[in-house]
Amino acid sequence: MRIAAFLLASKVHGESYVRALSRKIISCLSNCADVDVFASLDGEITGVDYSVYEYAVLIHLTGGTSGAAKKIIDSLNRPAMLVAHGEHNSLPSALSVRGWARELGKRIALMYSPSLNKLCEVFNSAYRGLKAVEYLRGLNVLEVNSDGSISDGARSFVKFFGAKVKAISYRELLKALVDVSEEEVSKVVEELGEAIPLLGGVGTELRNSIKVYVALKKAVLGSGANSLSIDCFPMIIEHGVTPCIAVALLNDSGIPAACENDFNSLPLLVLSQLITGAPGWIANISEVLPSGYVRLSHCTIALKLGFSCLLMKHFETGRPLSISCSLLHRKVLVARFSNNYRALDVYRAVVNSSGLLSTSQCRTQALVRLQSIDLGEFLDRASGNHHVVIPWIKGADESIKAFSWALGVKLNMY
Repeated sequence: MRIAAFLLASKVHGESYVRALSRKIISCLSNCADVDVFASLDGEITGVDYSVYEYAVLIHLTGGTSGAAKKIIDSLNRPAMLVAHGEHNSLPSALSVRGWARELGKRIALMYSPSLNKLCEVFNSAYRGLKAVEYLRGLNVLEVNSDGSISDGARSFVKFFGAKVKAISYRELLKALVDVSEEEVSKVVEELGEAIPLLGGVGTELRNSIKVYVALKKAVLGSGANSLSIDCFPMIIEHGVTPCIAVALLNDSGIPAACENDFNSLPLLVLSQLITGAPGWIANISEVLPSGYVRLSHCTIALKLGFSCLLMKHFETGRPLSISCSLLHRKVLVARFSNNYRALDVYRAVVNSSGLLSTSQCRTQALVRLQSIDLGEFLDRASGNHHVVIPWIKGADESIKAFSWALGVKLNMY
């Protein structure tokens, strides 16, 4: 990925001021190895080979820059992102350019920082979203299912993102369990015991669950993959083993892992890791309560996302083992792609309570209040069950906005 960043300014706002500001922004952008910076001070930018860049970012340092921005966008045959701030008429110029570009049907985004001093932070947040798209396009997924063939969901995922998928069967995975040594299992059990109370002791059930984790991790890395999608329920029914702990620990280790062969959620697990540094959590929309809360639940939460965690039997099947945690983060984003990946719904939410709140739901549960949407509308909008819970951090909104824009998907953010 290469990005052309254009610094646009007018000398009307003071040449010394503009040059000092340009130096500051250039210093900030120099930390991004794949960003080339071009500056314009009331002049046209010439000699740029636009064909080598995937994206163009136009940073309006001052007002009086809409004309220069339009000339650059006219020369592009690729998406353009505008970056503006709340001083020196930067935002008015950016809004003029965005309105003009939209009328022409160009793919345009506007990132805004109220403070000039925070402009670099906004750019860096957007940059993380762009890097997430780059990573997704190079993703290598190991799919584990009944017969070892590529599923329809995987094909749709590959078609949209350009990623790669290799599939193996449960039989191949179970064969690999034989090669997992007791020493490998003991090492993981010891590490797990430092993070979570092993109240039931270290019995056969726990060791078998850890064997699945070690075998899956070896299979992922051994196949050259960097992520996993596993069709859990047939494996539980046919072989009596739940991969809940394995999925949780893989996500903990930085390998995005989707349960129930959910390729729709996998890119959001990747996104969470890359923009927040923390895993995402795939959750069921289990209940919408009259009190205004949504109950999220699932058995595969990564330990890094929780506290007061416990090992329990899997909810539906009673098989060993799954994880129950209270959520560490109070502010979260609840997100889901449409089934064709053409739209992304993201809901800002606040966690009211979490943990094992009910014995009639999956083992980790969270009651969340969605911030800006009626629950009836939320249910009407939901294109499926699984939503991915992403910890909210400063800059996450800008990262997701840039991520959606780069993919060309419609972002609905509430």
